[in-house]
Amino acid sequence: MRKKTKALVCLAAVCLLLTAAFLGCAEKTEKTVSVQSVAMLMDVQTGQISRYGGVVVSQNEKTIKRDETKTIQEILVKEGDLVEEGQILVTYDQEDMKLTIQKAELELEQLRNSITTYGEQIAQLEKEKAKAPASEQLSYTVQIQELALDRKEAEYNVTVKEAELQHMRDELSSNEVLSPVTGRIQSLNPDGGTGANGEPLPLITIVESGTFRVKGQINELNRGELFEGTNVIVRSRADETQYWTGVITVINWNDPEASNQNNMYDGPVISDEASLTASSNYPFYVELDSVEGLLLGQHVFIEPDYGQEDMNGEIWIEDGYLNEDAGGTFVWAASARSLLEKRYVTAGEHDDDLGKTLVTEGLALADYIAWPHRDLKAGMPVVYFDETSFDDAVSGLEQDDISGEPEEGEFFTEEGPYEEMEEVYEEEVFPEAGEPEG
Repeated sequence: MRKKTKALVCLAAVCLLLTAAFLGCAEKTEKTVSVQSVAMLMDVQTGQISRYGGVVVSQNEKTIKRDETKTIQEILVKEGDLVEEGQILVTYDQEDMKLTIQKAELELEQLRNSITTYGEQIAQLEKEKAKAPASEQLSYTVQIQELALDRKEAEYNVTVKEAELQHMRDELSSNEVLSPVTGRIQSLNPDGGTGANGEPLPLITIVESGTFRVKGQINELNRGELFEGTNVIVRSRADETQYWTGVITVINWNDPEASNQNNMYDGPVISDEASLTASSNYPFYVELDSVEGLLLGQHVFIEPDYGQEDMNGEIWIEDGYLNEDAGGTFVWAASARSLLEKRYVTAGEHDDDLGKTLVTEGLALADYIAWPHRDLKAGMPVVYFDETSFDDAVSGLEQDDISGEPEEGEFFTEEGPYEEMEEVYEEEVFPEAGEPEG
């Protein structure tokens, strides 16, 4: 079994110990014994875990910019469509491209003709220079040099135009825009536009598949419950037995997203009274060990991973419920006749961090067991406590009334520490309960 953060485990163990102590005390006056459902004890452990809402988002996005030199002929996808890598997304109008190429070809031909013309003019000037008197030689030389420079510039322009023309011909041969990844079309902006910061919007934005992560929100009031590096379990809302594991990689404390009732950052100024009750939410992101079975946009639950899924449906009992005698390991359990009996069980693996022992034989989730103390005897009548009576019993307790640290053998109630568990009477904590149905 994995070892978890000691502080968190200790907190869970203390909560369970208090719960077990309250529920397990015997009622002295009636000589009855309080017993609690094993299934409920198992549920209490997971019930102490905070849950956060989350949504599956993509870790990577791909954007495609519009070619402003072309006219869009057809957009073949719409927002929300799933696309495969290499799929045609957009086609550009070839007629405009063909006209542009024809124009470029004419410009290239003109440049080439100008080079020929410059050559012919230079040759003619050189012939005339050879016959001219000495006083005119300098004038011919200057003219020839100017024409030579013009010819070199034309030759350079031919090279540039040829490259442009080749690029346009390549574009003409492929007037289709293909998807660079497999994913989902998140947005289309065929008419252009700008974003919140004035940047040009891309023609297409694709959310890449297979790179999912989970986005959650933590409130400023419970910011101490999650940290970067915390192991978490992500559960399906539709089927809580389906889950994924991961770790929190980012908590963006610098980017509050919303308040409970008022937007303190983007909305109107709120009153002082409202500001006292408002609180902000901050996004955090979970990097998953596996994304198999997840869907983009799927809503999920996020909870800290204390090892609850390591139980795998097994029965892990608080160590305090287990006793030892010459016959072996036993628990005090309710019999079919609603009488207390000493039931021997088979103990397996032990979790040092949680203070729990795996019971492999002798105990079922439907059984009821008692917290042991020295007055327990076989044959005593039992009083059953199910989840409903437990909720009623603990709903009025105020944890803030408990102070100090318990010593060995002590535990706390709402009135303070008791040195011996049998000194707490059940009537002080629990209402009268009856035998469970069935």
